[in-house]
Amino acid sequence: RCSRDWSSDVCSSDLQCAASRLKALDAHVGMIVVAAMARARESADILRATLGEVPVRVEPLLNERRLGEWNLRTVAETEGPLRDGVTPPGGESESAFRVRVAAAIEYLRPLLPGKLLVVSSKGVARMMHTLLGGSGRLQLDNGEIARFTMPTTVSSPQPGAQS
Repeated sequence: RCSRDWSSDVCSSDLQCAASRLKALDAHVGMIVVAAMARARESADILRATLGEVPVRVEPLLNERRLGEWNLRTVAETEGPLRDGVTPPGGESESAFRVRVAAAIEYLRPLLPGKLLVVSSKGVARMMHTLLGGSGRLQLDNGEIARFTMPTTVSSPQPGAQS
């Protein structure tokens, strides 16, 4: 996902580069599963332009964390408090976000034989990394590809746990 103006040429270029990298890796993406957010769906369209007519499935469980009154603030303003476990006023708590992303992983599990490309936000990717047993805080640039290995079971969502 692109955290800048998602309709900009820079973001489009980031996504085109990501699609070219996937194609060069001979990834054979069988399906794109995308968050319901408009920018994520448009990102999937840019990726499909390079990858070919890959089926797309929209899954709202993959939407970025709801930020309530912090919506439309910059990443620089929100990243620290979110990392510190602060719940945005009127937004989604860390534990609720964790439970939702765990549900998204379970939704994806039966689709795995089809080599999935998930298009969502950096926050969702960081939470997936944590739930799938990754260590440390996952750092991603715009249009960066993160590969996850799905174990048989997912770590139980722990209320108040940090990612």
